[in-house]
Amino acid sequence: MSKLADFSEIAGVSGNQYLKLKLKENDIIITQLGSLICMSSGVDKADIKFDGILHGLSKLLAGEPLYYQVYKGKRGGGFIYLGSDFMNSIIVIKIKQGEVYRISRNSFLASTGNIKISFTFQAKGIFEIGQEEGFFLPTATCEKGEGYLWLCAYGNFEKITIPENKYLIIDNGTFLACNNNKSYEISKLGKTLFTSFLNGEGFGMKFFGPIELYIQTKNINNFLSSPPQQSNDNEGIINGVIDLFNTD
Repeated sequence: MSKLADFSEIAGVSGNQYLKLKLKENDIIITQLGSLICMSSGVDKADIKFDGILHGLSKLLAGEPLYYQVYKGKRGGGFIYLGSDFMNSIIVIKIKQGEVYRISRNSFLASTGNIKISFTFQAKGIFEIGQEEGFFLPTATCEKGEGYLWLCAYGNFEKITIPENKYLIIDNGTFLACNNNKSYEISKLGKTLFTSFLNGEGFGMKFFGPIELYIQTKNINNFLSSPPQQSNDNEGIINGVIDLFNTD
């Protein structure tokens, strides 16, 4: 796989972005189901990636599908465009061999072929009730060399650095990603359990520094419970495809 700048471009505007990838022969990209916008003749049609029953069940616990799609560059190479169903900003994270990143449910868009999606279990803190994020979360691991992971943040995203002896509480629906070398606690967002439920916030994720993490600016749980209407305006994407063909 080429350097990131040579084969990857995040296009569109903040809050409405899509991913453009150029694949050389035998380059492999793993993608979320339903993420394809378009692909050229230089990319093989999607194959299905399934890691077995036990690993598949672990992904289901973490809110991820059993299967992913795999695209492979053919002789001469080609391009593929990927996108999300919700208003999003796309972030790319470089992962070294042996590193593990904890990510938000439904945020995975794509990765290079050496990234494996699994799950992590977190039970520290008060008991989680009726929340989408918390105990089980997907993780991304690089199995060999260096790999890339593309995530869709609902709305926009921001990187936050928490210094030592400080902490940050995040609504579970606005967590996006962090290195898995730090644990967190399930924490109530109100002063009492009663106020946590009364104000509709419920529980969050309490991270202790030092740590760097990413948040998304809109609550993905709200989208999942009531998806907004999507725009049918794909003019920018279509023009981008036409431009690629014109420069061949």
